[in-house]
Amino acid sequence: MKNKSAQITKVYQKEDLMHKLILPVTNFPPRQIADFMSEVLVYDG
Repeated sequence: MKNKSAQITKVYQKEDLMHKLILPVTNFPPRQIADFMSEVLVYDG
């Protein structure tokens, strides 16, 4: 499992995400976000 800085599981309940488009992008290089290394970009549009 890759690390991500998006707090999607803390901001949304599972029921809020049902039937919504969640697009993880995994081919970006890792980025330092504050003190955290993020390996996945998450778009929840």
